[in-house]
Amino acid sequence: MQSELLGISRGCLSYEPRPVSDDDLKLMRHTDKWHVGYLLGWNRMMEDNLCQEGFTAGQLQVTILMRTMGTET
Repeated sequence: MQSELLGISRGCLSYEPRPVSDDDLKLMRHTDKWHVGYLLGWNRMMEDNLCQEGFTAGQLQVTILMRTMGTET
């Protein structure tokens, strides 16, 4: 196998990252704007704020998106 000759795993050769969905991009923009405006990053508070704004996102999704954006809490 060619990957064995190169000393890398086969998984990294066939992995193609999925593009971020439009809904996630809207959520990320709103989360970033809210986080920067209030300098708060608690995921539970962020989740509550997003629900009040009409977004449907759970705490895990907010955590994953904040981690993707590099936002620290």
